[in-house]
Amino acid sequence: MLLDWPALVAKYSLRIEGVIHCGARLGEERDAYASVGCSNVWWVEGNPYIIHRLKANVESYGHRVIQALLTNEDHGRRTFNITNNEGMSSSVFEFGTHPTFSPETVFQRREELETRTLDSLVEEHRIADINFLNMDLQGAEKLVLQGATNLIPQLRYVMTEVNNAEVYVGCAKIEELDEILHDFDRVETHWVAEQGWGDAMYLRRR
Repeated sequence: MLLDWPALVAKYSLRIEGVIHCGARLGEERDAYASVGCSNVWWVEGNPYIIHRLKANVESYGHRVIQALLTNEDHGRRTFNITNNEGMSSSVFEFGTHPTFSPETVFQRREELETRTLDSLVEEHRIADINFLNMDLQGAEKLVLQGATNLIPQLRYVMTEVNNAEVYVGCAKIEELDEILHDFDRVETHWVAEQGWGDAMYLRRR
């Protein structure tokens, strides 16, 4: 996460009841959630080869893990491009400008996986009391929000990776996420210099 978590918590008086973190990778944010006293955390990760490591990192916190490739379609099939960098930068999209700033990161494996929507996972796993969505999905954020129309009205906070360049071919741009999250204000945006991507924080408009 690029944004300063303690500063966000203090500045916006965050009251986090439950989290769905999409694009979990190895659960690096587990201590951030613990710092606000939240143990109702669900991690969703598409890469089947790192699920055992994710579980080892977060289950002692009382968190739960779901292996699923999130898009806007249930029970479809989609290629998931998995990188050599412990899965970091893996995506359902092909690289666009990404190699210009990270040439050492390459796709080493391509897996055809079943797709799921966030709404269907919430129903299937009886996930409740969620008011925070965190997405780190390498361009698939719009797809996931399109598959979360039942969940979005329950949310108070959304943190997400954003793009203003074609970092991945066909990736969502920040203006598209602004449009979907029209009941939220984007209150923080942090860009990585000259790379076309960053992180943003949205708060539900009062």
